[in-house]
Amino acid sequence: MSGATQVDPDRLLSTFLDLVSIDSPTGHEEEIGRVLEARFRAFGCATTKDAIGNIVATYPGTRDGTILVATHMDTAGTDRGVVAVIGDDGIIRSDGTTILGADDKSGLAGCLELLTVLRADPEIAHPTIEFVITVGEESGLVGSRQMDVGALRATHGFVLDTAGVMGSGDLLVAHVGLSDDHFPRPQGARRRGAREGCERSASGRAGDLDDDPRPDRRGDGSQHRHHDRR
Repeated sequence: MSGATQVDPDRLLSTFLDLVSIDSPTGHEEEIGRVLEARFRAFGCATTKDAIGNIVATYPGTRDGTILVATHMDTAGTDRGVVAVIGDDGIIRSDGTTILGADDKSGLAGCLELLTVLRADPEIAHPTIEFVITVGEESGLVGSRQMDVGALRATHGFVLDTAGVMGSGDLLVAHVGLSDDHFPRPQGARRRGAREGCERSASGRAGDLDDDPRPDRRGDGSQHRHHDRR
């Protein structure tokens, strides 16, 4: 694989920092929704937005099949004016006056990086990808509970909204309100529901999240570890 079609940590970091600079407390996702629609369309996705603000961006595949990648666009609490600071230890933190919002903007940054890689090399075979980006996750999965999942065509899905590294025995299905009837669970896989997995902060391949030491900020995406190439 050439350098042009590999994940670029600096580009990924830049995208992440762009996203956390956009205010999107739960219930106020209008601006980030507009930004995300424009970004996904620029990659060639067809986008739809429902009445509550959930976005589905569909990237056409080069082989059979459809998969789902789910994230959410809102951040916990009411904080605005996030200022991200990269520490000498490589951890991205807020300046201490707000949360950072890595939950779930690290997941969103990962989706955009994936599209960058796929667009750079049209010869990479991949199924159609339905990017599902919900609103109101932090206030009780509001967006996902009102989403028309019957309109989705995916047979398998990935939810980029959990802390740490998932093993092959983990399966997250709760984020977009889908059941085992929609995404059958492989034999031996352990289901992790919203309480255990989907409502924790996201990391994925964008880095590692560490809980904020402030007791009232734990699990809100306040810190994010950036892996550089050194």
